[in-house]
Amino acid sequence: MRLRRGDALKAFLALAWLVCLYRAITQSVVHDEALTYRFYIGAPVSRIFQFFDANHHFLNTLLMKLSVSVFGVSAWSMRLPALAGAACTWPRFIAFASGKSKATPHLCWPWQC
Repeated sequence: MRLRRGDALKAFLALAWLVCLYRAITQSVVHDEALTYRFYIGAPVSRIFQFFDANHHFLNTLLMKLSVSVFGVSAWSMRLPALAGAACTWPRFIAFASGKSKATPHLCWPWQC
């Protein structure tokens, strides 16, 4: 039995997402997350629009702020937007890599397969 390229890619990305999920649950807070919390999440919302640095990923910061306000302050609630972003992006990558999509990956949303 031969494994098709698309199936191998799906298995690899599913495994990679599970590794990310495991790390999100078990890893302690790292330096970048602590800075993001201190500068943006724990501060008023206006701070997100006023102070910029290399660690400031605007959409992720807004989603982290929302996630922390809904689920409370914890490492996994701060990592939830990144995990959701990966879960939404990888199906689109699979469609592009397997040749099912004619568009380039940066011109479409994940649900436009």
